[in-house]
Amino acid sequence: MLAASGALPAWTAVRERGRLLARREERGAVWGRPSAALGQVWLLDESEDAAGLGIRLAGAGGRALAPPATRVIAWGAWGTGEQRRWVWRVDRMVALPGPGKPAPPARIPLPGHLVTELNAAPEGALPPSERTRSGPIAFAVLAAPVKPGDGWTIADQVGGDPAAALLLPGEAPLHGGLDYLSPDERWSLEPGAWYAAEVSVGRPPRSGELRVLRARAAPARIPPPPRAPDPRGKRPVLK
Repeated sequence: MLAASGALPAWTAVRERGRLLARREERGAVWGRPSAALGQVWLLDESEDAAGLGIRLAGAGGRALAPPATRVIAWGAWGTGEQRRWVWRVDRMVALPGPGKPAPPARIPLPGHLVTELNAAPEGALPPSERTRSGPIAFAVLAAPVKPGDGWTIADQVGGDPAAALLLPGEAPLHGGLDYLSPDERWSLEPGAWYAAEVSVGRPPRSGELRVLRARAAPARIPPPPRAPDPRGKRPVLK
């Protein structure tokens, strides 16, 4: 059914928004799992690279929604709703066969709402330069992506040499390079601050390139790690 409909994972439709605009009479199909948060119906992405992200649903075709444990295909296009927020205006919706899952937590599934805070780095977290397989990292942000899909430049310590490029969930180049993202659809990390994230490791870099890590869930802000005295009697260094 997905192949026949040409349905995109929910968050892929965000990156492809430039070719799916209702005002241009363009149409398409998206798939995911319905959820509800703060009086809004959402369609959650279940693809590996954007799990946990979602899009707003609206329109007469989405009134009779399937149970939250059911995946659906929703035909429609992008428009704007209240407060000029992007919504997927549903013309028609059908349930997909397959096993159900528990209803997801009622959270706003947008990058602008998903960064949390922790009191410390997760157990087993490594600096990005030392992470060679999937697992948690604790990192300092050096710079934001120049353009979508470039990745965040991260390091083992504030002011250190770049250690990797980190792609957060849902981040990838945009269709045609056209940026239709709203502010709350963008990840916002603070350069110079510390974060932790569960990551997978990409292909080995070519000469002169940074290693690419992909976050498997939303990052969390953490306090700066403690500093230990430099044995050479100079300024303190990170443990």
